[in-house]
Amino acid sequence: MSTPADDDISGVVEQAFPGWRAWRRPDGVLAARKGGSPIPGALACGATPGELMRAIKAICAPPRLQPAESTVLIVLRDSSEPLPVEQICAAGGIARPAATQALAGLHAQGLALPQCDGLQRAWMRGPVTAAGRSESATGHDSVRQCTRAPAAEASQGQAG
Repeated sequence: MSTPADDDISGVVEQAFPGWRAWRRPDGVLAARKGGSPIPGALACGATPGELMRAIKAICAPPRLQPAESTVLIVLRDSSEPLPVEQICAAGGIARPAATQALAGLHAQGLALPQCDGLQRAWMRGPVTAAGRSESATGHDSVRQCTRAPAAEASQGQAG
């Protein structure tokens, strides 16, 4: 059962963040989630209304990129096909260690996807939603996705 204070918080959240709904969990913590289909969005929690609002803002904020990550993402965005690290370095004018570290960071955020075609490893931009997060379909030709971690490529690039 909700209290009048809970209804106020729910109204404030809905007004500040359209599509979000807020409630108080049984343990007393405030929670909010953006509704919708097919699956509701990430859950934000906070002990106070201020904490809850900051948690929602953090979920809604686009990812912050380092300069090398921005450069690599632009190179990948401008390419119509997956690129090997060497081509990313040449097109972006950055060193291989910086490129591989940037690719690892972008991969962790779902913004770059490694691809394997035989022994060739290449990278492509991850499909991005309006919020900057990755979705599902890639739009590229079917190429097997690599299972080797980006950090493994970075260490190989520094050793060779």
